Amino acid sequence: MIMSKKSEEWYKALIQSVPDIIYELDVKGRFTFISDSIKQLGYVPEELIGKHFRKIVHPDDFKKVSSEIVLPKYAKKITGDAGSPKLFDEIRAGKRMTKNCGLRLVFKKPKNISADQHYAEVYSSGYYHVELHSSGKWDRDIKEKHKKLIGSIGIIRDVTEHKQSEEALKESEERYRTIVGNLNDSLIIHDLKGKILDVNSRTCELLGYEKNKIIGEHITKFTANKSIKRSDPRLKQLLEKESLVFDSELQNSNGLIIPVNISAKVVSTNNERVIQSFVRDITERKKAEKALQEKGKLNKALFDYNPIETIVVDRKGRVIDFNLAKKNSGDKLPNIGCVMYRDYAGKHKIDMYAELMKSIRTGKAKEFPEQKYGNEFLSITMSPFPKGAIITSIDVTEHKERREKGSKRAEELGKAYEQLQASKDALIRSEKLAFTGRIAANIAHEIRNPLTNVAMAVQQLTKAIKPEGPPAKHMDIIKRNTERINYLITELLNCARPPKLNIRPCSIHKVLEDILEFNKAKISSKRIKIIKRFISNSFIIKIDKEQIERSLSNLLVNAVEAMSKGGKLTIITDVDGDSFVVKIQDTGKGIPEEDIIRIFDPFFSSKSGGVGLGLAICYGIIVSHGGTIEVESKPKKGSTFMVSLPVK
Repeated sequence: MIMSKKSEEWYKALIQSVPDIIYELDVKGRFTFISDSIKQLGYVPEELIGKHFRKIVHPDDFKKVSSEIVLPKYAKKITGDAGSPKLFDEIRAGKRMTKNCGLRLVFKKPKNISADQHYAEVYSSGYYHVELHSSGKWDRDIKEKHKKLIGSIGIIRDVTEHKQSEEALKESEERYRTIVGNLNDSLIIHDLKGKILDVNSRTCELLGYEKNKIIGEHITKFTANKSIKRSDPRLKQLLEKESLVFDSELQNSNGLIIPVNISAKVVSTNNERVIQSFVRDITERKKAEKALQEKGKLNKALFDYNPIETIVVDRKGRVIDFNLAKKNSGDKLPNIGCVMYRDYAGKHKIDMYAELMKSIRTGKAKEFPEQKYGNEFLSITMSPFPKGAIITSIDVTEHKERREKGSKRAEELGKAYEQLQASKDALIRSEKLAFTGRIAANIAHEIRNPLTNVAMAVQQLTKAIKPEGPPAKHMDIIKRNTERINYLITELLNCARPPKLNIRPCSIHKVLEDILEFNKAKISSKRIKIIKRFISNSFIIKIDKEQIERSLSNLLVNAVEAMSKGGKLTIITDVDGDSFVVKIQDTGKGIPEEDIIRIFDPFFSSKSGGVGLGLAICYGIIVSHGGTIEVESKPKKGSTFMVSLPVK
């Protein structure tokens, strides 16, 4: 039948409207027609007419369209061009058609052949090929009833997205299998009746069986005795909720019981509902839980049998527990849930509830060593922890009383020791003075007699010589030195023996004022500032005015001489119990620590040319009045002499 021109144009228009690429090849594989859809590869139909089919096929896919790959059993001979894909071996292929031949076609101007590949399915007639749909184009002679192959007609369908989806699915499956294979947990998939369908390698390691020994078995074969049965209610619960997490026990090939945690879920795959269970070996966790339970029991025992009264509260201060020591204390017990320091434990001098809340909030422990509670004294400690605080209380009433008695006793002992030490020092000084007195008496006797004779001789010689000559000067020197020696002997005797006191009422303030007035010139010349801090009352005490004046004057002069570059001289008077105290402070060079214990010894002096009897005489005068004299000094900061005299 001959197609009319109109019909031919209609069919061509129909072909051009199809999104698939429709082509026609001659017997040598050259294009005789190709539809406009080839433009999606960057070609125009005209440039491919007369060109071989391989022009649009990826080089690596040439062999895929070879007939010996498509139909190996017919591969005895090959037709077509030597370099062309063998699509057209119709003699061997007969009327067979090849379908779904997967090929990669190339764009006309690919920038990157791997990136610009275009997957397609080729439907072609002629030689058979893998996934190729083919049918011959024949010139049929009706009379002779034979046919002649004159070419092939084919269809190229774009399956790029389909191929990409297939590859993505394949990659996803491979990734899933890799993840499942490397899971630390076991994976068991079984149907709703419990028949195992698949497991991963970790399951085989856990149970000690090869995979083929597990697949097909019922799940209960690997469970411990009485752990899971076929009618286990958890299976029903799982089917209702579609997911369930629970602990169970499995038994491996050696009979070892393995505690496990199972996370089971009902999933659908290939229109079939199965149960997918992730199984985790919790042997170590169970051991840890057991150890934790044992530790919890131990901690509970330590809490209950702790001899210290202990109460536990939550973060709001509500009582949640207390130990046996508290129960056996005989005190009123708190009710569980009552608020500490509000509903229980009474009131304290400070807001203990506020302190408790602060301790819990800051996480810092608080201690209250001696909180008075009724007639008792309690040592309270608040130790916060994340869920509240632990409050301990110890009755320290007896301890406090013993400590106070001990402190009082220690104070008494301290005073006794100070008195003993003072008595010891006084005794030592008295012994020194007594020894000095005995020596002084002997020396005075042995020296004064010849010294008197020398003085008388000098007096006689002075009358016999001229008063203006050199001998008169020598006689004057001898006279002055004999008088000096006599003075020193007198001072030594005064230091060694208690002076005879002429006691009468006298104002110490008046004595101090007289001393300052007498030494006013010396004080002014030294650029020394006088600071007086006398008590308001003018105290009258019974003293030997001349002796006390001599003693205080000696101390004041020493203070002035210690401040060679000026400074402050402070005189303070005060009453301390039954004693009147006079303090003389200077800001001079101070006294070295090693010298302080010796400064009241006779003949000890740190002054150049000093005899060392001044402070010894002062000490003797003060002691003879029943008083004391002490000194405090710091090098380069000054000294303070404190004289205490009895008021009565």
